[in-house]
Amino acid sequence: MAIDNFSPLISAAVTRRSALRVSGATLLGLSQLDLLQAQNKQAEPPADALAEQKPRAITALPLNSDGSAKTFSEAELTPVADIGALFRNTGNKAPDIEYDAAKVHLKIRGNVTGKVGGLSLADLKKLPFTTQITRLQCGAPKPSGIVKWGGVRFADLCKMLDAQPMAQYVMFTSFDKYVTTEDITIATHPQVLLAWEMNGGPLPPLHGAPFRLVIPFRWGARNIKAIEEIRFTASSFGANNM
Repeated sequence: MAIDNFSPLISAAVTRRSALRVSGATLLGLSQLDLLQAQNKQAEPPADALAEQKPRAITALPLNSDGSAKTFSEAELTPVADIGALFRNTGNKAPDIEYDAAKVHLKIRGNVTGKVGGLSLADLKKLPFTTQITRLQCGAPKPSGIVKWGGVRFADLCKMLDAQPMAQYVMFTSFDKYVTTEDITIATHPQVLLAWEMNGGPLPPLHGAPFRLVIPFRWGARNIKAIEEIRFTASSFGANNM
């Protein structure tokens, strides 16, 4: 009977003790969590500081009112050694390939009827040789430089290849598997060149040997270097997935 009289008290004591343990553990856990959160807040910059950080600057291209690139004089040329170069897929190193344009055949694919398969430097030299002095400009302030490019107009190349009306886009693939696609109307602009010379000498490996595209009214990333293949396609979607 006595045990029965005390059982509610024992139960109450046990319940209270358990509650204290649980609440103590909970408080300990919360205190540790609060400590971690406080440490994280100290480690992270305040939101206002993040908002004040300046985004990467985008450099404007020096274009004429009609959208074409401005041209310069030979006196304004930048020495090749002073112009930076970027390769996205090879750790900013030129791919390990044959750099002599005379020993390389460009692969030609797609909606053309002339020179399907391969195109040599000797083939290209049958077209009018063209030079132009324009600025090579990355989207950021550097790399940048005024360059004298030498090669052939891509529009003349399209005529020689007899690009078909269905060829609305041109896909360029580099030896390091970087790919760009241009609308045919952009690719055939008179300032767009397929170049193998830079400042009067052979195109250096870091600047795109053996052949590179020059689109002076676009940022440098569109001026694809070390071209391995040129493909003419009916759609940009197909070009980007072939």
